[in-house]
Amino acid sequence: MPYRVEGTWVAYQSNGPVITFNLTRDDMLLTGSASYAGGQSTDLRGRVTDNAIVMTITWRADSVGEYNGTFGVDDRLYGHTFDLRDPSQQATWYSTQGFVRGT
Repeated sequence: MPYRVEGTWVAYQSNGPVITFNLTRDDMLLTGSASYAGGQSTDLRGRVTDNAIVMTITWRADSVGEYNGTFGVDDRLYGHTFDLRDPSQQATWYSTQGFVRGT
């Protein structure tokens, strides 16, 4: 049973940005928006499984972030992100809240 990641939640990136996610979930598919102090995107697509999440966010024409994460024992997300257009741009990230499993 996948975790319930829909709604609004926050993640901290190791390179500085604090990302606010606003997600909608249809079965295991995710859509939504994301924002941080330097920008925003309404083009977020992803997938959640029993223990992992992957999201792709088009921040602007030259920046598309891929966010991969897994759920920890504390039910928070911990992950890695990189820019698909410039893979040398990488960071780790974690959510500030825990999630619960749902349908």
